[in-house]
Amino acid sequence: MHRNSLTIAAGLLAVPLLADPSFADTIPRRVLIADVDHTSVQISPDGMRVGWVFTDSAGRHLFTRNLNGPSQDVEIATGGAVVAWQWVNDSNRLAVVASRANGTTLLIVPTNLQDGEPRTLASGSRVRVIGANATDVVASVVTSSADSTGVFRIHLDGSGADKLADIGDADAWWVDRSMRLIAARIQNENGFALAYRRADNAWVAFTQAEPLDGLPVGVVSASPDGSKLYYVAREGDTTALFELDVASEKKTELLRDPEADILTPGGTVDPKTGRPSSVVSYHVRLQRHFLDKSLRADIDALAKLRPGDVSIIGQSADDSRWLMRWLNGGPAHYAVWDRKTKHAIDLFDDVPGLQDKTLASRRPLTVHARDGLDLRCDVYLPAGSDKNNDGIPDQPLPTVVYVHGGPWTGYEWNIWPVNRNFQLLANRGYAVIRAGFRGEMGYGTKYVDAGDRAWGTAMHYDLVDIANDAVKLGIAKRGKIGIWGWSYGGYAVATALEQAPETFACGLAMYGVYDFEALLRSPLAANDLWKARGGDVDSPTDLVRIRAQSPINHVDALRNNILITHGVLDDRAAIAHSDTLVAALTKLGRDVPYLVFPEEGHDYARPESWQMFWAVGEAFLKEQLGGAAEPIGDEESRVNVEIRAGAERIAAWRKSAKARG
Repeated sequence: MHRNSLTIAAGLLAVPLLADPSFADTIPRRVLIADVDHTSVQISPDGMRVGWVFTDSAGRHLFTRNLNGPSQDVEIATGGAVVAWQWVNDSNRLAVVASRANGTTLLIVPTNLQDGEPRTLASGSRVRVIGANATDVVASVVTSSADSTGVFRIHLDGSGADKLADIGDADAWWVDRSMRLIAARIQNENGFALAYRRADNAWVAFTQAEPLDGLPVGVVSASPDGSKLYYVAREGDTTALFELDVASEKKTELLRDPEADILTPGGTVDPKTGRPSSVVSYHVRLQRHFLDKSLRADIDALAKLRPGDVSIIGQSADDSRWLMRWLNGGPAHYAVWDRKTKHAIDLFDDVPGLQDKTLASRRPLTVHARDGLDLRCDVYLPAGSDKNNDGIPDQPLPTVVYVHGGPWTGYEWNIWPVNRNFQLLANRGYAVIRAGFRGEMGYGTKYVDAGDRAWGTAMHYDLVDIANDAVKLGIAKRGKIGIWGWSYGGYAVATALEQAPETFACGLAMYGVYDFEALLRSPLAANDLWKARGGDVDSPTDLVRIRAQSPINHVDALRNNILITHGVLDDRAAIAHSDTLVAALTKLGRDVPYLVFPEEGHDYARPESWQMFWAVGEAFLKEQLGGAAEPIGDEESRVNVEIRAGAERIAAWRKSAKARG
């Protein structure tokens, strides 16, 4: 590949990075591996206030801020941890779902407690708000009683509630502005269907979707009277935006991106007509498509304020103010854009402790696979490593290639729970490549289908091609490339170390699948989706291929160093996968660090678990690739972890770091 195949985008400001990085140059793990503390940020219908959920050690709290007066944050008393919330359209009340000892409770809460106390509307084991206006709240409620389980329109004047529908197989609903139930997402044996509701209350499906289409396919909006539905569906290779005239059942395609899926989230809606005014797709970078061209001037102005993807995540009722979010590989930044004054009202970042830190730049990279398929990746470069800002480090760097799970989970582009790991590695002196590879969602059916039954073959070759291209471009240093991933990514790590040891010098595998046959025989994969895309263990011919694609059957070829971790409670990739692989490697004389977290499942939930993993992972990568490492500290005392193998090696890393200190 030529150097111009690297797409250049503006990076963050950088500070010099020492050629021989040391701990003195690093951001502490506990600062980087932190959860977001501002979530569910929303703008009020009148555009005068924002609200958000703030999370700390004491729980989840609801705050609001007046945008037109003194910038004072006011906590709203809810009597429990906030599960979800939204504004009522008079902007003076909030519909709040709070967690309490006996389940969840739906409350109507005034923003000014002088206007009254919070009032309980419904309680149950699970409560979800579907819509709210000045007179009614529509919610789904699950209780121990059939009579009180269903979708209800609850009257805010205290006159009671009307049951609109049973829950049945639906897991999402939509209402019009009068809070009439107009559409639902209904699960079925082929995935799910979007359905509209007829006058006789019967549900009529108007599009079918596969299980993998959970993010892109859905209802975007509706006309005020519910006569027209605007939705995203996969009718063709990529998903597209459609209009459904409910009375005639006529469908009209409004917009399609031939290279990527249109997504249900992220669009804007005309407040008068309910028609989408813009929608988005992702080509590793956010692409906004305009149905209303007048919005383009605002988006262009916003793009000049900060680097990164500019998202519109809320609108005032008159569309005069937008709630904005910028994402550029680090914490998200929030602001409100006033479309009349062309002025941004700054709010906050969603991760504490990083405002004064210089983070890595993030750039898109397209690699052409050996069969010509475009692989869309991200590259994170250490601060100060690219002085001329051309997207290539001044000298090749030790590199870590990250492989996501799924293998279809392509939608973790640019989110903090993933990006924080890239920032940590880049801060330690590594170039980090978030690998895009065939099979992942977001780029159409053909792209997903290209990964069918290609575990350990074409999907693996994509990762080799990405690593080799990084060397040709001058990003990576040959012999100093590691590979890291979770779930399917753990499988990819073991496979890469077995099949391409000359390309990948070491690997970090998290809760991976190492016996492909065992996965396909598990309850998780006992369905047509896995049979079609992974393989059929009941087919003798297919079983030969499946066993050949299982890393556990080629463990003698895994000679480069690997670090392994797993959660005991994993109900997707059973811990037996890691136990068996570590036992087989140990029997062959390999010294494998193996961290087990008894209280974690699939995808670790606690930041302390990630901090412990990286405490060991940094030392491992320093030994193998030569980057910087923050010394192992008290991480083991702050989380429930078992070191089931490699304890002496980990102790030596800890001792060596203390001696240097």
